Amino acid sequence: MGQCPFVFSRLRLPLSMRIYTIGHSNRSKDEFLQLLNRHAITALVDVRRFPGSRKWPHYNRQVLAECLHQHGIDYHWMEALGGRRSRKDPNVAPFLDEAIIGGLEQEAFRTYAAYMQSDMFRQALEALIVRGQSQPVVIMCAERLWWQCHRRLISDVLVASGVEVWHIVTNREPQPHVLTNVAHIAGKRVTFPPPMFAS
Repeated sequence: MGQCPFVFSRLRLPLSMRIYTIGHSNRSKDEFLQLLNRHAITALVDVRRFPGSRKWPHYNRQVLAECLHQHGIDYHWMEALGGRRSRKDPNVAPFLDEAIIGGLEQEAFRTYAAYMQSDMFRQALEALIVRGQSQPVVIMCAERLWWQCHRRLISDVLVASGVEVWHIVTNREPQPHVLTNVAHIAGKRVTFPPPMFAS
């Protein structure tokens, strides 16, 4: 089933390393930038599989990257952390095991949880953590509410890897990440088994 995921032996995480998350939703450009500036963000990692928005064109990849650059914020698209994974994906299919994903109800979360076991995901997450060691980073997707987005599952693995995760939802203080209730952490490996497998 491939290499065991989430083993970052080469990484030495600083104490209290923090990564933020945000969903662009229908926010105006100005509101979005204000939120990033409030938390001194200097790098945004786009974790949308398809980085565009017909309804909100200022969140299209090239437009967003240029806007952020003008405001001193680096933009990085990490397709390998994107959602919308297919069961036929060779990085998903080998891990469609109820002992790994059976505790999750939504199909989109189940397929992503399977994908999270792959080397491709592991390497991308490691690159994200390395970036977060050198500058304040936020990961961005479309959904405003983190628990309705695959940022929730990415955050579970980050926490298991010793990273503090905080979710920017409103202009109030960010919310600390709360692990998915069925998340099972063994070392730095995260699975989502149903109760019968969780012991």
